[in-house]
Amino acid sequence: MAPARLRSRLTTLLLWAIVLGGVPHAARAQLTEQKRAEGFVAVADGEATGQELTQQSELWVLEVRFKPMRLIWVESTDPQTGKKRQDMVWYLVYQAVARPQEGRVEDRDVLPVNVEDPPPGVPLFIPEFTLVTTDEDNQQVYHDAIFPEAMAAILRREKKPLKNSVEIVGPIPPVTPRGSAKEYTLDGVAIFRNVDRRTDFFRILMGGFSNAYRMVAGPDGEPIVARKTVLQKYKRPGDEFIQSESEFKLDGDPVWIYVPEPQSPGAIPPGALDEPAAAPHGGQPPTVPPAPAAAPEVPSEPAVP
Repeated sequence: MAPARLRSRLTTLLLWAIVLGGVPHAARAQLTEQKRAEGFVAVADGEATGQELTQQSELWVLEVRFKPMRLIWVESTDPQTGKKRQDMVWYLVYQAVARPQEGRVEDRDVLPVNVEDPPPGVPLFIPEFTLVTTDEDNQQVYHDAIFPEAMAAILRREKKPLKNSVEIVGPIPPVTPRGSAKEYTLDGVAIFRNVDRRTDFFRILMGGFSNAYRMVAGPDGEPIVARKTVLQKYKRPGDEFIQSESEFKLDGDPVWIYVPEPQSPGAIPPGALDEPAAAPHGGQPPTVPPAPAAAPEVPSEPAVP
């Protein structure tokens, strides 16, 4: 298969997910005036559905707030040549807080259907961010990067303690009831390095904000795991030669979806990556094809400030 077509099909797989009840679970939470004043523009609620609560006993879901996507230029050293260069960095500041899981009473009148072993210890927060460009002629995958030079520049700009996706790993915070004056939060930043400047449309997948999962049958009949993930779409109608963060626009509200865990690309049979139809409300989820272990490496273009 041609590399461009393979990349396109792998991107389609990454974007495809099992959605709750056949449609995405919309974020019902609302930002407070205080959070808007702090610069947050969107929030995905931290509430589980009744179905999720009945199927998984030790369930947790974090409320996720995030600020606009931002852009900075960072000077770094080329590891191969030792020369200085300018890297274009997109970054997303977020805040997570644990909420009580009340659920819907009418959906919780049965025992959990998943029998699990006792949790091995304190639940850990291990975030994973993936940026996928979705232009018809430009489909690329970028993973959250650990970039010390960019992190230093971001901290100087944001003037707030933030952690990257390695530093922030740890126990999930104590539960904060809605309306509490004091919140226990996790404050972090996701960094994307040298995203193709031609990008007009892209999506961010935010994993690790819940331990909710579903077991589904893969194309070979073997069970695979799909995990609950936040999806936020963006649009960026701008100029590839003049980069400006003012061009980043939210494209709808964040939603919760289920995304397959990565598996070996060699296990992908012909046709498995074609876009499947969503299950009808209340029906069984469609078969989930396995995801690639890693997207093809995308060479970065020389950045021009």
